[in-house]
Amino acid sequence: MMSECVIDHYVLNIPYYRQWKWLEDCGLHLVRQTCINWMYQGYKRLKNMIPVLLDMAVQKDSIINCDETWCKVKVKGKYRRRYTWCLVNKELGTVICFYKEGARSREAFKDILEDRLPMAVQTDGYNVYMYIEDELEDVTHLCCMAHARAKFRKVWEITGEYEAMFFLDNIGFLYGRERHYKTMGYGQDKKKEGRNSATTLAALGDMRTKLTELLKDDHPPRSALLDQALRYMDSFWPQLVEYTKDGRFDIDNSEAERGMRQLANERKNSLSFGSHKMAAASAVYHTLIATCRKTGVSIKEYFKKVFPEIIHGNENWPQLLPMTIGIPVNKI
Repeated sequence: MMSECVIDHYVLNIPYYRQWKWLEDCGLHLVRQTCINWMYQGYKRLKNMIPVLLDMAVQKDSIINCDETWCKVKVKGKYRRRYTWCLVNKELGTVICFYKEGARSREAFKDILEDRLPMAVQTDGYNVYMYIEDELEDVTHLCCMAHARAKFRKVWEITGEYEAMFFLDNIGFLYGRERHYKTMGYGQDKKKEGRNSATTLAALGDMRTKLTELLKDDHPPRSALLDQALRYMDSFWPQLVEYTKDGRFDIDNSEAERGMRQLANERKNSLSFGSHKMAAASAVYHTLIATCRKTGVSIKEYFKKVFPEIIHGNENWPQLLPMTIGIPVNKI
């Protein structure tokens, strides 16, 4: 029953009141709060796996994608906007979500990493992540080219300024090269070689030259939207082009954004959390669900197996992870 409740709520995005009504229709009469209590009791055990997953995912040679998304949480009688973080290690297939009392601050991000230092972290341009630049000298910081592209696309759609299309064309060329590398099955060395080819470096060089020209003090006025897009790209230029230096890096932060998708779906369907503790529970369940997906493990089979193990006193958390519990992997 517990595994079905988890699947219904966190995978199928069925709100608690609909789950409760369905159980009543099936002849199982429960107080609605009972379903919520089941979820919370499961969370209190499952959360012990998060530090284990984090130790696996964040190591000195790891590449981490990071993002955050908002949710509504009831705080002191009022619904407030709070944030859930997501860290993805694509190579290991781990997706780890965190809810630090809903904080979106530098301290919350530092608390997630603790003393763990990955080789590289890829993020959007949110200023909290500049902590990486300021304090973690041995960690490479990459930014997301898709965010820069989105800003220029908005300029083109609203103002039609031709300067925006110049950047869209060049960024489109870079993405075309990335698709080519993927189609051809390039390894990391071959991919790095392609990213440093004359044509790719020329596209990047043209954008850098155009940026410098447009940001000169004596340049004619332009729209505020275009100015914002230009200054964003200028501010994060070193982080945006960092992906060319290693074939393991990505051009954008889509891995983390895909990891957040289920959280966004939950926000649309369940709308809000009644407390910090249930928002934290959601982060843990989504961690295990997303990691199951990433590693090809059946979500339903995982929860059908892990809950009985915990009930029978198994607290060997490293062996209860989706990739170690012993469920066959579907590689399709």
